[in-house]
Amino acid sequence: MAPEKLKSIFFSVLFKYCFHIKGNLMKQLNNDEMQAVSGAGLISLAAGMLGEGIGIVIDAAFGGKGSFATDLGRNIGKGIGVVLETGLNLFSSIMNIFRK
Repeated sequence: MAPEKLKSIFFSVLFKYCFHIKGNLMKQLNNDEMQAVSGAGLISLAAGMLGEGIGIVIDAAFGGKGSFATDLGRNIGKGIGVVLETGLNLFSSIMNIFRK
């Protein structure tokens, strides 16, 4: 058998093994659940866009030949947003524990 065919069969079996739970496939996540799992929430998106906007202005002020400041601003903004979201989610989770 060709190596690519074996690789395909291996990953197919692995996928079926890993994602079967008592004969049922795992639940498919909706958009809200995907954002909660990935950390891509409203705050990090907004902070990323704000940082990108600031980076665009800085790049334009220095001749607009590169996108270093734009990329840097976007990444820093997203990072700060993820930290804020994580803190808010942690606080919310702790408050939910005490409400019950």
